[in-house]
Amino acid sequence: MVWQTFFYYTDEMVELLTKIMQETTKLKLQKQYLPDIALESLYFSNMVDEIIATNAIEGVNSSKREISKAMDKQKNKNPKNVRFWFVVNKYKS
Repeated sequence: MVWQTFFYYTDEMVELLTKIMQETTKLKLQKQYLPDIALESLYFSNMVDEIIATNAIEGVNSSKREISKAMDKQKNKNPKNVRFWFVVNKYKS
């Protein structure tokens, strides 16, 4: 079975995509001035917030503490009783 589809970019969509690309370029330029520790902290914080937001959409209660603990335990290949370890692992991969 073959599904034929098409996609039409409206002027508004192109304008938004252009703004996103411009902001992405600005962020990449700023990133080079940040120390590695700041980038790691930003990565950690953003991932925690993203997982909590996704969980909320799905009706799953989670806390920053639980997600942070699961991130800290990622080196442990046999996680016992670490809630959200597998969720964090999926996000990391």
